[in-house]
Amino acid sequence: MKLDQKTLSDFNVYTKYAKYIPAQKRRESWEEVCYRNLAMHTEKFKHLGTDFVKEIYNVYENFVIPKKVLPSIDVLCNLLENQSNYRQIEYTIVLICQLMR
Repeated sequence: MKLDQKTLSDFNVYTKYAKYIPAQKRRESWEEVCYRNLAMHTEKFKHLGTDFVKEIYNVYENFVIPKKVLPSIDVLCNLLENQSNYRQIEYTIVLICQLMR
């Protein structure tokens, strides 16, 4: 990633997604934002089984955290809010994994 792209990316992360940690007087890093988001998704979808949760973890570890794939927050929120849409969510996650291999 070029320096100007990294600077803009970091700015967006810190201003839009990173929570402030008062005890440490700083905002979350990209990795902390991702792990917080991962924890929320794995908790919300644990009833779909361990294979599904492992696939979510795989997507984050291999694609989202290293910024190979940056999921659209709006798309994820829309998918996740429609709880009858589990198969579409699962298909999307599996598709991302297959495309990136």
